[in-house]
Amino acid sequence: EQNIGTQVDFDQRKLAYETSKTNYLTSKSKFAQIKTQLENEFEKAKVNYNLTEKIQNDYRITSEVNGKLYDVLKEKGELVTPQTPLAVIGELNNFLLELEVDENDIIKISIGQLAIITMDSYKGDALEAIVTKIYPIMNESSRTFKIEASFVHPPKKLFPNLTVEANIVIQTKKNVLTIPKEYLIDEKYVLINKTEKHEVKIGLRDYQKLEIVQGLSKDDKIYLPK
Repeated sequence: EQNIGTQVDFDQRKLAYETSKTNYLTSKSKFAQIKTQLENEFEKAKVNYNLTEKIQNDYRITSEVNGKLYDVLKEKGELVTPQTPLAVIGELNNFLLELEVDENDIIKISIGQLAIITMDSYKGDALEAIVTKIYPIMNESSRTFKIEASFVHPPKKLFPNLTVEANIVIQTKKNVLTIPKEYLIDEKYVLINKTEKHEVKIGLRDYQKLEIVQGLSKDDKIYLPK
C-alpha cells in the first residue's frame, strides 16, 4: 500500500508465507494423527501388559491352604499342565485316618463310632479315633468301602502314609468270655481233651478274638487245632 519494495519481493514473501502456513497445518495434522496413533498403541500395550501380568500370575504356584510341604512331585524344567499334581501339602497337626472296611461289615458302621487304632510306629499303644465319613461306593477290586476317622488325641509325631489297623466298636458287652479266633473250628467247634470237638455258639467277634455265648465256661480248657 505504501509502495515499499517491489512486487517480486512481495510475491516471494507471500509465497513463503503460504508455504510455511501449509507446512504448519500439515505438521499439525500429522501431530494429531501421531498422537492418536500413540494413544491407541499405549492402550494396546496396557492391555498386553495386564494380560501378560495375569498370565504370569497363572504360573505363580500358590496353595489354597496353609500347611507343610511334604513332597514336590516335579523336577525343575519338567512340563506341567493345570491338571498336573505338583506337590503334597498338608496340615501339620491334623491328620486324617483312611480305613478300608470289608463289604460284609460296612452295614455295621455308622458315623460317630469309636475306633481303636494301632500303629507300627507306636507299638503297644491303643489310640482312639471317631468315624467321621463313610464313602457310599465300594472299591470293586478290593471289595471294600473307604471310611475316614479322626484321632481323639493324636500322638505327638505323625507322618503321611503311615500304616494303621483299626477295630471299630459296633457293640459293647461287659464280662464276656472270649477265645482267640484260631481256636475255632468250622465256625462252631473247639477242641477239648486235645482231640474231642465241642460245639459252641459265637457272639461278637473281631480279627483276633471271638465271644463265646454258649458251650464253654471260664474254667474249661481248650486246645489249638493242628
